[in-house]
Amino acid sequence: MRRQWKRCVPLVLAGGLAACSSTEPAHHTRLDSLTLPPGGTEDIIHPQMLESQPVIVRTKPHVSSVKKKQVVKPEPEVKKKLQLSKRQPHHLQQQQQQQQQQQQQQQQQKRQEKIKPHYTMMGDGRLLLGSREWIWIPGIDLPLKASMETGHELSSIYASTVHYFKRNGQQWVTFHLLPKKPKAVMSLPVSYWVKEKGGRSADHIPVIMSWIEIGEVKEPVEFKLYQATEPRSLITLGHNFLKDNAVVDSSRHFVQPKPVIE
Repeated sequence: MRRQWKRCVPLVLAGGLAACSSTEPAHHTRLDSLTLPPGGTEDIIHPQMLESQPVIVRTKPHVSSVKKKQVVKPEPEVKKKLQLSKRQPHHLQQQQQQQQQQQQQQQQQKRQEKIKPHYTMMGDGRLLLGSREWIWIPGIDLPLKASMETGHELSSIYASTVHYFKRNGQQWVTFHLLPKKPKAVMSLPVSYWVKEKGGRSADHIPVIMSWIEIGEVKEPVEFKLYQATEPRSLITLGHNFLKDNAVVDSSRHFVQPKPVIE
């Protein structure tokens, strides 16, 4: 019996060692029984690794309580003036200042003209005329421009073509006022002739009478009839019309309304 027991002892010890090596501690968990992250075992963080790493504390950046000074940017016009003053010499700056002053004066004059009341008649019933005015001559369906000539005794008409003929023993004249408009033709009897010295000889100029309308005045006026290819003005109103009918302000133009021809 003792010999059999001695033989069994080594077998029992060997079986116990084998059992110990095949079992695992209760507090250890096998990795193959865990649900691993997508990256495998590399993404598992052990507590020892956390203790060894330094703790990083994030803080907000320091904002100074001192307010920044507001920078006032100059306007574009001020910038341009500053740039021009730096680049341009002194005499050019003076020229620019003079131009600006002239522009301001012109603007003030325009404002004053707007403020002034627009009147076309004087207190005594005479017309207020500028150096140029619109008139209408019956028989010509167009308004015409006339110049005021206070230094001339008679009024004048400057025609492009002039033709004379007799009717019932009286001298008549046909003339074109506007070459580009054939309808602007008039035929009137010659009232009388006047002599005008032109160089060494004297020319006989016909005088005709025609009605005119300017503003609220309708009156027959005597005109000297000239032939001129490029006249400075087609019609001039002289002293014979202006003395009793109008006062001329040479600084103004077209004070009277433009005639409406129906």
